[in-house]
Amino acid sequence: PKATITALANMMSYFGASAYAFKPSGICVYSAGLWGGARAGVALRPFLSELGCLPVSSILHIAKAQSQFKEDGGVIEPVTEKTCERMLDQLEWYSHALKSHRDQHGTPSQSYFEQIRGKR
Repeated sequence: PKATITALANMMSYFGASAYAFKPSGICVYSAGLWGGARAGVALRPFLSELGCLPVSSILHIAKAQSQFKEDGGVIEPVTEKTCERMLDQLEWYSHALKSHRDQHGTPSQSYFEQIRGKR
């Protein structure tokens, strides 16, 4: 998981934190065993939060990924599909809520600078 976080941090840093600020994120992890993906997901949560890209509470964790999908790509375990739907529902809800708030009020740093500039 540490190498994964390092590689992901390097890739995301390329775009800059402002690309992720005040936006939601969903975490989807998988592993060949039971817990590798879960550990990576736990490590991702504070990393995404520091970028200002707050993760929704539901994480999609697919353990033993090699045995969780049919040949046509469908899932074998219904709980995987339900967990995915829950995470995506939360992500969509937060996306709409945060976009609406950004459109109406801007972002905290933007509001702060507007207040400071207005006092000059």
